[in-house]
Amino acid sequence: MTFPYSLKFFVEFGQVIGFLSRYEFKKKWQNQLMRIYCFVFNLIAVTALISHLLSTATRSIRYLPEFCQRLFEDLAFYLFWGECVFYKVTLNRFDKLMNFMHQHFSTANMQIVQSSHARAMFFLRLVFILTVASLSFSIIETYFPVSDEETELLRYIYKRARPERRLQTNFWIPFLDDSESPTYEIMFYLEFYLIFLIAVSSTVSFAAIPMLVTYMEGQYEILYLHVKMIGSVHRDHYGDVIYYTNFETGSTFKLNPRSDWKINQVVYDRYYCHQVIKFHRKLLRFQDKVSL
Repeated sequence: MTFPYSLKFFVEFGQVIGFLSRYEFKKKWQNQLMRIYCFVFNLIAVTALISHLLSTATRSIRYLPEFCQRLFEDLAFYLFWGECVFYKVTLNRFDKLMNFMHQHFSTANMQIVQSSHARAMFFLRLVFILTVASLSFSIIETYFPVSDEETELLRYIYKRARPERRLQTNFWIPFLDDSESPTYEIMFYLEFYLIFLIAVSSTVSFAAIPMLVTYMEGQYEILYLHVKMIGSVHRDHYGDVIYYTNFETGSTFKLNPRSDWKINQVVYDRYYCHQVIKFHRKLLRFQDKVSL
């Protein structure tokens, strides 16, 4: 039985939103359409990064507290985008890790496997909730009333005709006032879309490595149980003597009590110990790949 869990759904999400283009359709026009979709997504992302930086450099600089806040946003956005690009560049390495999990992770103790999966998914949900909670403030803030003094300050900083119409963040749009319709409505919902992408993508970025470590901890728990069994007689839950042919998959066999066949316990212990050492080496190799 192969290991039933992996993080390949992260890659599938990247394909759905257009960040990754790995679909191989049978028809050329479908592949071409997918490439265009991914190009548009990356174009929107890069344009938004540049536009936000220009807004900070040309407009927010008129008021120091506003400039510091928007500059911090720029740093956060660029660090986040850099991390996304890093994952994209190292995608082949990620695929190899997932294949390694499927092929070599042990399923001998499904209770431990399911427990490690539950912990990993709990961590994923926790990171998502915390990320959404931290980003939701920028949305809720736009619905809070502002004083006349603050309104005039926004009018001075961003040269808006209707400064009371606030956005989650600010982008530089040449020759357009982003407080006027329909530019305001378009930007408002576009920023909703960008915030959604940031929330989910940040969850992937922050949760990927800890989830891999959680699955690996489960494998070390299985290894620990089998290390304790070295040198002892192995029995199943019925109390019958069993012999492991491959403890990674939990494959065993038992001798018929009426059979004349006998297993040399010393030879079996050596074989079993070899299995344990071999599996430990695999975990160390996986650990090294994760840490790179």
